[in-house]
Amino acid sequence: MDPRFSNASESFKKANRHIFPEDGPGSVLTAPLEPAPTKEQTKSERKLQGQIVNLLRLKGIQVLWHRTDKKSAATVGWPDLTFAVESGLRTIAIGMEVKLPGKKLSTEQQKVAVEMMNPPNGWTYHVVTSVDEVLSILRRLGLE
Repeated sequence: MDPRFSNASESFKKANRHIFPEDGPGSVLTAPLEPAPTKEQTKSERKLQGQIVNLLRLKGIQVLWHRTDKKSAATVGWPDLTFAVESGLRTIAIGMEVKLPGKKLSTEQQKVAVEMMNPPNGWTYHVVTSVDEVLSILRRLGLE
């Protein structure tokens, strides 16, 4: 934050969100924030996550799925689902972020995705919007 504005009034801060983002001191507002999901959207995304988890478990895949009814203690931006599978002679660590169609990753989710895929990490990362997309990924891995 610019030291010239250290004693700015609340009305000045509200009128100048590019200087005083709501995320707090020191944060930078780089793009318009998506509106918070509605309760209906949250329930729909949770339902889709549950369907995907059920599919993976039916295939014998153990999956880590964090609670969605309370604030998570997981790393901020961590994908909704994480698991590992054997495909051929290799083991593949997979992170899946479940989004409703048209929704985008948050800044934190984008950062974690890049870090997970770059060395020394070796995760495969997918953003999925349907059970069919997950089935397609499993098919490509030979896990039908």
